[in-house]
Amino acid sequence: MTQNEEGELRRLGQYQNVFLSKSQLSSLARDYPYQYEKYINRLSSYMESNGKQYTSHYATICRWIDEDSRLAKNYDSEYTDKGDCL
Repeated sequence: MTQNEEGELRRLGQYQNVFLSKSQLSSLARDYPYQYEKYINRLSSYMESNGKQYTSHYATICRWIDEDSRLAKNYDSEYTDKGDCL
């Protein structure tokens, strides 16, 4: 575990292999209050099972949430634009 300009990184996730600073964790909780914990565990599980490493766990989590949100919006608009109900 390393330190950065924001202070000590915290070990998070199911396998304690996701590293985020206090300010990064606060940003995730503020920006994605209903999703961030799920994505921390998703990243932890993914890295553990595949041996993957990421330069920035924070950036990876933000990217995954944003990509999934865009996919969900595209899916919703595909059906609601045609007048169909879900």
